Amino acid sequence: MSLVRKSFAAQLSDYLAVPNLDDYLVRAGNGDDAGILGSFYLAKTLV
Repeated sequence: MSLVRKSFAAQLSDYLAVPNLDDYLVRAGNGDDAGILGSFYLAKTLV
């Protein structure tokens, strides 16, 4: 994750103020199931 944060900060290049990147860019709370659970949630909102 630290490489992602470093790359994000470099690309942002002080263009936009963001909160602490340790709090802003985090791993998905549902681990490997995040994608499928998100899909189910979206489908549920459409039904």
